[in-house]
Amino acid sequence: MRHIEFTIRGMKGDLYTCTFEREGENLNAFCTCPDGRNGNYCKHRFALIDGNRSIVVSNNAEQVDELPDMIAGTDVETALVALSEAIESYQQAEERLV
Repeated sequence: MRHIEFTIRGMKGDLYTCTFEREGENLNAFCTCPDGRNGNYCKHRFALIDGNRSIVVSNNAEQVDELPDMIAGTDVETALVALSEAIESYQQAEERLV
């Protein structure tokens, strides 16, 4: 299993832990923020996946660059591709309405 953990600072200054774990083709991402603890959408995980190092306060911010390789070939990559395609379809439909 591959494991990366970040300490991040939330918008209100609170500190949280974001953890990424890969086992085989499965990637799990956890965050200790209130939304993450409740299984809801957590902007911190997505910010890290998008390469945002600015929220990282632990001394391993450079490991954010490892996340794309960690995600490649996983169920999360499949979901992110589907999401990207859905957003593109939505934007095209919205343009046709104008």
